Amino acid sequence: MFNWEIRKLKIAKLIKSSNPDVIAFQEVRCGYSKNENQILELQKLLPAYKWSFFKCSNKVQKIKHSIKKGYNKEGIGILSKLEVLNAKAEELPYTYGPDTNKRLLIHVKLIQEDHVVNIINVHFSYDRQQQCGNAAALLDYVFRKRLKNVVLLGDFNTYNDFEAPMDLITFKPGHAMTHCKQELQQIGNRYINFDDSWQKLHGKDHTGLTFSNMPFPGLESRPDRILVNSETEVISASLSGHGTNYKRQYRSSIVFSRFQTVLKQAALSYHSISGFSCFHDCGPHGSCRCGVCIADGNDKTCHLPNCIEYEEYFPSDHLMLSVTLKYTIS
Repeated sequence: MFNWEIRKLKIAKLIKSSNPDVIAFQEVRCGYSKNENQILELQKLLPAYKWSFFKCSNKVQKIKHSIKKGYNKEGIGILSKLEVLNAKAEELPYTYGPDTNKRLLIHVKLIQEDHVVNIINVHFSYDRQQQCGNAAALLDYVFRKRLKNVVLLGDFNTYNDFEAPMDLITFKPGHAMTHCKQELQQIGNRYINFDDSWQKLHGKDHTGLTFSNMPFPGLESRPDRILVNSETEVISASLSGHGTNYKRQYRSSIVFSRFQTVLKQAALSYHSISGFSCFHDCGPHGSCRCGVCIADGNDKTCHLPNCIEYEEYFPSDHLMLSVTLKYTIS
């Protein structure tokens, strides 16, 4: 939600530049109406993507004393240039642990060159052991449906030191046997194996990083994956986008948006409105002042009407992971 009105322009430009057939989204903000979500906002900027599917799942935690209203839930979804034959959402079973958020999979059947491709978008738990349960439930869904030409993609919340859930999906039973033993036994015999598309082309190096594990700056982990069934040929796998470019290209728009925000906060203060003025928490390195997240540590937050303006804080980069696939149809 940081500068969403500006960021969505950058995201749309990034999508146009990369030109993928299908895009999967996680942590998409939405309202109570089915016509209120950020995917629909992006679709208006991307007319080539005629098909979309989205499912809200969880309420967004409201910040204490917040004065902001707007999207109050989040979910996952897709945009597609390819014709969608069928789309459905299924809730992954809850496994015991601290993460009580609903975890979904979205299954979309697409037509590509006269054959069906099954795209499954997921957002796994942040809890390590619950990730094992999510992985087992995902595989169970694929096996029950007897799906072919399958692409599994999304935010798997994978940690560098805990690849067991990914090993479960890609059938590397060494780590999975140690950390996801019960789930490995539940799966039993499988008829399809999956490969990590990035590793299939680039090997097990430290490239392909997509996320900064706060509070430390810089890309450190690879929670975002695209997994394909083993017989699928991966033509290319690449990362696109960079937060520094976003800041440079949209500098004037961001400054103007910030100026408007500060004026709005001044008007609210004049009308005796008080409280937290940003749309959501500014992270471990940012503070909220006058409706703007500023990069001056996390101890400078103020509530209206006692705020001043600082330099805006850019908490994350914009990256897109893309792969090109070739199917051998039997």
